[in-house]
Amino acid sequence: VTGGTSTMPVLSVSPTALDFGSVNLGTTASRQITIRNTGTAPLVLNSISTDNAQFRSGISISNFQLTPGGLLEGSITFTPTSAGTQQ
Repeated sequence: VTGGTSTMPVLSVSPTALDFGSVNLGTTASRQITIRNTGTAPLVLNSISTDNAQFRSGISISNFQLTPGGLLEGSITFTPTSAGTQQ
């Protein structure tokens, strides 16, 4: 678009990586995350998920709209079911 401005949402998550350190089997560790919309249009979030069942989101959303400049804070938990490094 010549001379126009584009509006779009921009997803920003911090921190970008979580280090849970050493967590004993059967116990749970939690880390906080912040999700921001740094764009200029609303951002619609339908879910937060992972392909590793040992990690879970403490953020329950469904068709959640994050306004420009808005933020959402929550936690990610880790409950190991096997020994070793997890990703």
